[in-house]
Amino acid sequence: DCGLLYDLAQELYAVEALSRNDANGALAAVETLDLRLCPITRALNTSFYTRSLGRALRAQALMEVGEPEEAIGWLEGFGVFFGNETNLYRAFTARWLAVANDQLGHDQEALRHWSRFVDLWSEADDVYQPLVSEGRRRIAALAGEPLVPR
Repeated sequence: DCGLLYDLAQELYAVEALSRNDANGALAAVETLDLRLCPITRALNTSFYTRSLGRALRAQALMEVGEPEEAIGWLEGFGVFFGNETNLYRAFTARWLAVANDQLGHDQEALRHWSRFVDLWSEADDVYQPLVSEGRRRIAALAGEPLVPR
């Protein structure tokens, strides 16, 4: 099973820890993940077999414990495994890359990722629109332009 069952259990522990705002607990759970790509990956190339959730949870937990540089490495790795255009996690990745680069003061990178995120989610469900609004505010601030209300 190439560690898949163990990894899935740990991912659930990490999700539960994050739901309790316990980023350290989530990070402890995901640091034990094997994250090897299963041989079947070549045939299926699905996010299930390529351990997308574990990688995403690790990046999120790293961000929440104040390690944006390490999180960027995990986030940028998504394109390697999935291709940037077909990645199920591309909006998630764009948002967290924007936040990480914002925290590090990498304004041009942050602007690029915020723009990508807003492009991807501009028509998302109402429940996600606060995240889109956050992105628009950051784009305006980083570009030095006034925010145009929508």
